[in-house]
Amino acid sequence: MEDNSYAVEQYCIVIASPQYFSSKIKLLIDFGKESGTNYDQQTDNEALNTMTSLVDALNYMSKQGWQLISSYTYNDPNKGSLQHYMMRKKVR
Repeated sequence: MEDNSYAVEQYCIVIASPQYFSSKIKLLIDFGKESGTNYDQQTDNEALNTMTSLVDALNYMSKQGWQLISSYTYNDPNKGSLQHYMMRKKVR
């Protein structure tokens, strides 16, 4: 049985935006300004920068222990349709 007595939930949002004149997408992870954990956020952002598929990005995050909890689309007049994926992970 897993002891989660000292675990806290870390949240992030994976943001996917289209790249005009390309089949690729731009991916970014927003961990917030003050996450308060030692989680290596830069590693995940660097890994996502090499991916061209949203499915690959979500599978990568799942392998890192993140769970998808909600998703929504925001239509930005300047950037187009931005897909947001709220995720959480228990960290110590």
